[in-house]
Amino acid sequence: MVKYYESTNTFQFSWSQVAQGFWKRYPNPQ
Repeated sequence: MVKYYESTNTFQFSWSQVAQGFWKRYPNPQ
């Protein structure tokens, strides 16, 4: 259970980093 929770946290952290990099590279036009 702890291992699963740890891997889930790592995945969420990685995804947030990817999302930030994506928005910095391609900012939404307004």
